[in-house]
Amino acid sequence: LQEACHEALWTCCHPVKEKIPADILLLGGDDIIVYLAADTAIPFAIELAKRFESKTKDRIGRDPFFANLLQGRGLTISLGIAYGRSHTPIAILVDQAEELLKSAKQKGTAMAPSEFYAPACIDFHLASRYNQLHVKDSRSQHLVLKTANGTLLNLYGGPYTVEEAENLQSQAVRLRKSDLPRSWLHRFGEAPFQGYWLGNIETLIVWGRARTDEDRKVLYEVLDALGCLPHPPWRETESTVDTPIVDLVSLTEWTNG
Repeated sequence: LQEACHEALWTCCHPVKEKIPADILLLGGDDIIVYLAADTAIPFAIELAKRFESKTKDRIGRDPFFANLLQGRGLTISLGIAYGRSHTPIAILVDQAEELLKSAKQKGTAMAPSEFYAPACIDFHLASRYNQLHVKDSRSQHLVLKTANGTLLNLYGGPYTVEEAENLQSQAVRLRKSDLPRSWLHRFGEAPFQGYWLGNIETLIVWGRARTDEDRKVLYEVLDALGCLPHPPWRETESTVDTPIVDLVSLTEWTNG
């Protein structure tokens, strides 16, 4: 874990005046707490999780016993990311990160193909946007809507698998690099808050009124890549309706394009 952490920091946090712009607050056993800039948090988490699994695969994969239990894979680490402002009390961020870690682990456990292996997952939350101290309260009060027939709409997409988080980050970079104005991205991110049908209509309006064919193509391909078609901005399964678009637009605010 120490090796994976140091390598992920070196890869994602480029030195400033010969110093890494991050602080390791805890690193021991299977626990890790790192304080770093918002634009490097998701890339760092993705890189850390991938390197940890790869390194443990190489390390214990030589042992037939563990290789058989893990079906040729390594150990995994899930992560919770709490975003706050520079003056947000560190105790609040740590508590929220632990809460997010639990939800990430729960998703990994639910997806586990065996009792010995669970995929690494990442969950994140913007502490500075809500007054609640707990992520659960923020989500239930601000990020869940109920339709007329009682269906719950989750206005967040997490927890994400590492692959899903990587895809979300990639789409955020793509939006940031596009010619879409910030006001248009903000409208795109606010569409889900209008509910199922109005949110769908608003998303289509944003797409249809984009200034250029290239902008419309980018929005369409982003929605497609995130599984939000054919009823954007929603992702639907037999048991849930959610959207990653609010998360996506949030990430564009501090993604380096």
